[in-house]
Amino acid sequence: MSRRVVFKMSEEMQCTPPELLEIANTSVATLIPTKSRKIYENAYDKFINWAKENNAHIYSENVMIAYFTRLSRTLKSSTLWAQYSMVKSKLNIEHNVNIEKYSKLITFLKRQGENYKPKKSKVLSKKEFDEFLNKAPDDKYLATKVCTF
Repeated sequence: MSRRVVFKMSEEMQCTPPELLEIANTSVATLIPTKSRKIYENAYDKFINWAKENNAHIYSENVMIAYFTRLSRTLKSSTLWAQYSMVKSKLNIEHNVNIEKYSKLITFLKRQGENYKPKKSKVLSKKEFDEFLNKAPDDKYLATKVCTF
């Protein structure tokens, strides 16, 4: 779904010539990368729907903490930060709300990561690597062997 962002007519905007206002509106519409737009809009829509269900009409710091507390029950810290980033961008564009200044929210998100232990990738030792190159059948692993050099 494509949304067109239109600035609310503040005093500053009323003094802006219409052709410059149109240029600004067009530029704002392209702030979210095209490839990621649907993902951003999905995260934003989930937040907006949650806010409506909970009668939150103002996106205060407490509202944001409540939302991310709910998300933290099912999402890992890294995913919470990704959701925060997407919702932050969309709220800034759509509602001119800057949640980056919500220090308690940032602290909450940081605390969520304290007990998070990322999964370590398994790495072959030099001996295991040499053994793989020499003993793994070429008909199955030739492409992998070629890519390792």
